[in-house]
Amino acid sequence: MRFRKYLFTVLAIVALAWIVSGLGVVSNVASKQLQQPNVQSSSAAQLGTAIGSGLSTTVVLCIGVPLFFLFALLAWRNSVGLTNKKRHEELLAATQQKQNVT
Repeated sequence: MRFRKYLFTVLAIVALAWIVSGLGVVSNVASKQLQQPNVQSSSAAQLGTAIGSGLSTTVVLCIGVPLFFLFALLAWRNSVGLTNKKRHEELLAATQQKQNVT
């Protein structure tokens, strides 16, 4: 259970890195594309670059955000499960100790 907690935490961090790097790449590609001399004169090329970067941003976010929340939720849930398991074991140990004393 502890391994799963760490696994889901790492996967949530990877999903967050996917979002950040994907948005950075989209931004860099769009700015480099718009700085080319043949693109600066053509409004159709500028519009195409804007549409392409918008779609790329949407794809990165639509993949990354749900995965981040899924893995973060699973990591949190496993953490709660570990806490409950520890409390239950402590309660059982206290109950057994109380029964052995009496």
